[in-house]
Amino acid sequence: MKHLISLSLKYIRRQKLRTALTFMCITLSVFILSSFGAYLGSIVQTMKNSQTRKFGSYEADITSWIDQMESEDQDKALKTIANYAAVSDYCAFYQEKFDYSSTNNKPEPDGRFSFLEFSDGKNVERIRSLTYDSTAGNASLCGQYGLYNPNDVEYDIDFDAGDGYLVPGWLRDMGYSEGDTITFTLKNVNAAYDEDSEIIKAAREENMKEKGSSVFADDAGYADLEYEEKRKASRVSLATHLIYNKDIKFKDIPITEEVYGESHEYTLKIAGFNDSLNGDMLIRANKGISPMFDSLRTDSDAESYGIQNTFVRINENLDIEDGLMMLFEDLGFSAGDYSLYPPSLNQYLLLLEFRLSSGIANYIPILALLCIIVLLIWLLARFVIDNAFEISAKERSSQYGLLRVLGTSKGQTAALVFTEAVFYMLTAVPTGTALAYLLCYSSVSALRNVGFADFEFCIYPLIAAISTFLCILAIFISAYTSAMWAARKLSPAEALNFGKPKSRKKIRHHKSKLKLGSKRFFLRYIGKNIMRSKSRYFISTITMTIGIYLFTFVIIIGMTVGKEFMNQFDSEDRIPDFIVRFYDNICVDEIDSEFRNNDLFSMVEANGTCLPRFDQDDTDDTDDTESDISKFLKSVSFYGKDKYQDLINFVDVSYFDKYLAEPLGMTFEEFSALDGVIFRQSIYGPTDENGERAEHEEGYWKFEESDVFDAKMKQGDKIKIIGTMCDKRGNNGFIASINSDIAKEYCDDVWVRININGSENYPEAEKMYTEFIKKYNAEGNSENYYMYSTGLSDFVKAVVKMVLVLVGAIWAVGILSMVNSINTGVLNRSKELLMLRSVGMTKKQLQRTIMLESMMFSALSSILGILLAAASYAAFMYGNGEKVSFVGVGGAIIITALVNILIAAAAAVPGIRSLEKSESLIKHTN
Repeated sequence: MKHLISLSLKYIRRQKLRTALTFMCITLSVFILSSFGAYLGSIVQTMKNSQTRKFGSYEADITSWIDQMESEDQDKALKTIANYAAVSDYCAFYQEKFDYSSTNNKPEPDGRFSFLEFSDGKNVERIRSLTYDSTAGNASLCGQYGLYNPNDVEYDIDFDAGDGYLVPGWLRDMGYSEGDTITFTLKNVNAAYDEDSEIIKAAREENMKEKGSSVFADDAGYADLEYEEKRKASRVSLATHLIYNKDIKFKDIPITEEVYGESHEYTLKIAGFNDSLNGDMLIRANKGISPMFDSLRTDSDAESYGIQNTFVRINENLDIEDGLMMLFEDLGFSAGDYSLYPPSLNQYLLLLEFRLSSGIANYIPILALLCIIVLLIWLLARFVIDNAFEISAKERSSQYGLLRVLGTSKGQTAALVFTEAVFYMLTAVPTGTALAYLLCYSSVSALRNVGFADFEFCIYPLIAAISTFLCILAIFISAYTSAMWAARKLSPAEALNFGKPKSRKKIRHHKSKLKLGSKRFFLRYIGKNIMRSKSRYFISTITMTIGIYLFTFVIIIGMTVGKEFMNQFDSEDRIPDFIVRFYDNICVDEIDSEFRNNDLFSMVEANGTCLPRFDQDDTDDTDDTESDISKFLKSVSFYGKDKYQDLINFVDVSYFDKYLAEPLGMTFEEFSALDGVIFRQSIYGPTDENGERAEHEEGYWKFEESDVFDAKMKQGDKIKIIGTMCDKRGNNGFIASINSDIAKEYCDDVWVRININGSENYPEAEKMYTEFIKKYNAEGNSENYYMYSTGLSDFVKAVVKMVLVLVGAIWAVGILSMVNSINTGVLNRSKELLMLRSVGMTKKQLQRTIMLESMMFSALSSILGILLAAASYAAFMYGNGEKVSFVGVGGAIIITALVNILIAAAAAVPGIRSLEKSESLIKHTN
């Protein structure tokens, strides 16, 4: 046996070309199977990460159980849950809220309003809302968008700040520090506005002047006003108007007739501060969930409520339903009541974790589909490996025959083939698996690097084991069939009929009476050759067709949809990576210093707006007079008075250089130095009754000093309108520089559009963006659109690369199948080829038959693959309401046809080379 194994290894070493081809076939087959397993595991893990991030990693919400208990039993229940063996992790969350601000927008019969008064003995503060949050356990079990999420990104507060409470930042301004213990009182206060104060009088006079009524939404009698009078009245409370429109602090609003409730005293240790804008007082505790301000609830005029949630994860060694039932009973409930208070399960996560036994029916369609895909991939791999082993066995047929004649047993002959199988199992399987995992890791890492943090490379041991087992199984099944063929019993004549002679002799060419050179003979002969191995050619055709179909479909999509996507992505109107919005704080200098001059960003564009509130004398038209602003707009607007917009747009240097520098004929510095605004409109006028659209000259017309128009604004001084301009992108309105003094005085809304200079810069750029919006209090008004902009583009590119690699691997398998099928056919017809050469067929004619066979095989696969790809493309486009691009289809067909011609020619080369063996046999015979 040792000598037989040595003989098999010697053949592997000497036949380098055949060994390399077989190794490649097996490696590609293993690569496809392992890639599917690696991507499947990574996709499942990615879906789990996404679910966990968004909705939490808890498995069951048992809030309904805790709600059934008395308050004194709830803390006991939490201690039981925290130390329960069946519970691997838990989180309990409690929120108590008192909202006085909502009552300020409601009309009260007496026109009064309520609030909380905070006092520490030295300082007094008025509070319109009070929120108390407390948590126990692991707060990370709750996701980003979970119900009553303690990890809500708006708060940006660490629950593990230490032993104590997180308190509002304004307590720090009162002189308190971390670690201090504070004792304070809260009392409910009901009061009325001091109508004799100048602040209240001015607010009512302003409302009367603007709207014709001095009434606010929280005044007595507001609900009884007639429609017209209510329309004139302010729709917000007087307190809200003073706080947000006049920048008057709530504690400075003049009040009178105060009615105080009972004092409630509290003591807490300060673990940290927060500056949340969600309420006047936000206190958070990181230990326990006991209510803190429950005593205040009965003495409060606020809209108040308490919310409690409890989440758990069950030990992985237990069935989720069994573990929950055990916990339910140990919390003091009866097993028969379980159906009355069912827990809310995180079913999607449990399905991904394969832990929900009651949802096994949901697995069946998915598992069935996966099994079908795996079976198809395995059959494809099995056929390619079988072809490789069969060719190897055919080439060694003379060796096997001689060994059998010399007395080698059937088992010993089979051991030769199985030795090769073991060799390929130890070399090709690890190589293909490593390449597959490397590709998957590279692809997933690329997606993570461009900002898709949920993507994670993961190899599930079970999936990896199944993939490896199927690969090894395919190798040994193919080796077994080849071994059985090699071990068959041969006569001495059959054994000596194969082999490569050592000497060569000249061949005398004899003319044959057969019409061996006719096209009809060649086509019939090739057709018969194909029909002899119908099943093998059928499977090879399917394999090749799949590869061509996928390749052609990807090419068509890339030439049409992909091109359109990239054009849209590169357009000026694409979604920016970051949008930052400011109110009453334009931060122009800060934007320039932190973003505009930074290589991390390819585009920084800031635009501001202001809706001018012109003085009444300038805006009101009467039957007898027309306002100055109306006369001006009517004289310069191409659309007429009723078509203009009086919005002032403040633009930065980026926008100016792209769209305004040429028509204005000035630099951005000169534009910023202007002491007025320019009326801007499009060069395209309105469409007339004939459907024709007037066009106007693009450019800028500066007013003479005598023609400069002053518009009075309610917010401040007059604004000068110093000229007009027309440009292609213009909409009727005014423009000014965002760096001008006018913007600093009047601009109240600013949008900053930012694009990243390459996805590799995203982590650092995202960090800068986050720090910037926190620093300038723009968190609630800013958006990170990276995943829909640059990140989306990089995601598509990464997916395309993955698809191309997998499509290329499948197509390569199809090509190898075709090569092996043709080569195997040549080897199987060695006697027939010997006869044809003996009766006069030339070597070129034999080569021609093999080339035509390869061409016919490739042509059939190409036609089927192209037709399927074109049909899929048409269905895809029509399904999305798009037009079919015949240019893209034609281009893809041409590319596929040219590639397949080259493949067919290359595939025929191994078969043609096999003719040398037949030629040698003829020479030896002669």
